[in-house]
Amino acid sequence: MNNIIQGNPTKSFFIQMITRDITINDAIVDLLDNSIDGASRIDPSDYSGLRIDLTLNKDEFIVKDNCGGFSIEIAQKYAFRFGRPDNAPETSGSVGRFGIGMKRALFKMGRNFMVESKSGNEHFNINVDVEQWKNKTTEITLNDGNKSVVDDWNFIYENVADISNLSSNGTYIKVFNLFPEVADLFADESFLNALRNDIERLLNFRLEKKIKIYLNNQKLSSKDVNIFNDAEGSKPYFIEGTKSNVRFKVIAGLGEVGNPSASGWYIYCNDRLVLEADQTEITGWGVGTIPKWHIDFVMFRGVVFFDSQDTINLPLTTTKKRNRCHL
Repeated sequence: MNNIIQGNPTKSFFIQMITRDITINDAIVDLLDNSIDGASRIDPSDYSGLRIDLTLNKDEFIVKDNCGGFSIEIAQKYAFRFGRPDNAPETSGSVGRFGIGMKRALFKMGRNFMVESKSGNEHFNINVDVEQWKNKTTEITLNDGNKSVVDDWNFIYENVADISNLSSNGTYIKVFNLFPEVADLFADESFLNALRNDIERLLNFRLEKKIKIYLNNQKLSSKDVNIFNDAEGSKPYFIEGTKSNVRFKVIAGLGEVGNPSASGWYIYCNDRLVLEADQTEITGWGVGTIPKWHIDFVMFRGVVFFDSQDTINLPLTTTKKRNRCHL
């Protein structure tokens, strides 16, 4: 007798759940994080010679890098899994924790995507028609011998032997047949300007490690948090140390007076900005004897760096989402 009650999610439900609460900007930055993780595997301290190119228009989204790529084994066991297995190898300097960043970004944008990777002697690609994949099933044999049809969550890769999109070790990702609302965004110059600003702020310390990032052939530059350091006037407070396997550095001082929205705490986890100009209880404002943020504190700037090889130790409560940080 078959007494099994299926509890697995449908693919449509799963896709809706992982994509509904992330913006297109955040999805794109997630893909950049993956490229930078590859750069960190090459050299965590210096990204010289490494490059990421973003191409956005009404017809397609492309991200291409020369940051080392990933192997077939990584693709089979980890990169395309929906969730990070317990035995997944850690990437030093990464902020990814749950292993869904790439997939949800691709599902968020369009109906078709391809991922090509070259790493050493291995060169392969994966082409996915999302609707076909959502409808793909497989037949399994239950313990009692009966047959059951279940969703097939697997992806199929092919080896690349001919002309490709990559001339060196790296990754090439393309999304096409874009959703109409995404195509409209990618054709909107104001959206592209906002995305450019997001990348320059969120990844400013990665950019300072000399990785080059281009958006539609325009080179991006880091945007720093400016704190006055005048030998005869304001000097920032500084402290650093290690606690619970996390290295921390705190810099606090004064900045320009003309922009109240820039006042507050900036929290970086492994060089990735995760909390920006915070003026809430998350960073201590209004807790205990500490006053709430007030316009009197308009010049305050505080920057905290947390660094750990094991992502689980970092004070993140979700997957790299800004304004979701616990201290």
